[in-house]
Amino acid sequence: MSKNSNGSLPAISLADTIIFPGITSPVITVREVSKIAVTESVSNYNRSIIVATHKTPELDSATADNLYKTDVLSKILSVIPISDDVVRRNIGGLRKKLVAAQGVNFSCVILPEENRAKVESYSHEIKKQLKLIFVNNVTEVANYLFSDA
Repeated sequence: MSKNSNGSLPAISLADTIIFPGITSPVITVREVSKIAVTESVSNYNRSIIVATHKTPELDSATADNLYKTDVLSKILSVIPISDDVVRRNIGGLRKKLVAAQGVNFSCVILPEENRAKVESYSHEIKKQLKLIFVNNVTEVANYLFSDA
């Protein structure tokens, strides 16, 4: 997988959906910038894409002020055209997300505790370059992200 010239992956922002690691979720997009990002992801980035969520869904702007600071590295499983203006994407696959995280040199991935057994069944190759943090709730995520450790 190659990154673009500034080292980043394509990204989309969602106004009314939050994507969590380890789930598969249909995502429907209509904005042209999102369609372009998905096309880039599928064509040039091994289907890897960053998914961000709007803080205020009513605002259709993807500015830094209106996006949560934690994004999710996702894998596009399929692209299904619904009409000329709407395309549905299925994003998911925990194993694929971990492989994608390795591919873009992530050092740490935060996962729901309920995925621990599944992740531990994966080969050592998939897990060896990543620090895996398992959490039970969003408070534990915040504690990890904002601790001095």
